[in-house]
Amino acid sequence: MMWYYRNVLFFEQALDRDPRVALLRYEDWVGAPEAKLGSLCRFLGLPGCGPWMTRYIHAGSVRKTPPPTLLPEVEAACAGLMARFMVLEAL
Repeated sequence: MMWYYRNVLFFEQALDRDPRVALLRYEDWVGAPEAKLGSLCRFLGLPGCGPWMTRYIHAGSVRKTPPPTLLPEVEAACAGLMARFMVLEAL
């Protein structure tokens, strides 16, 4: 439930329509940090970004443990929110 409440704020506060905000999917970032770093640095206007900035980022935390069992209503709400995120373009 905390994931849902924390992330639904992204839409409730219209951050999905704010050009100052970029969506960055955690799984994408840790799966290919060097590839995502360039997009992030350009968005932030940061010069001098390099591979050294990603040396400690790794995908070892993704799907490390099985997800908890959720009530069907909670799972449906979270899946619906995730679907809203998935249609958005991410860095």
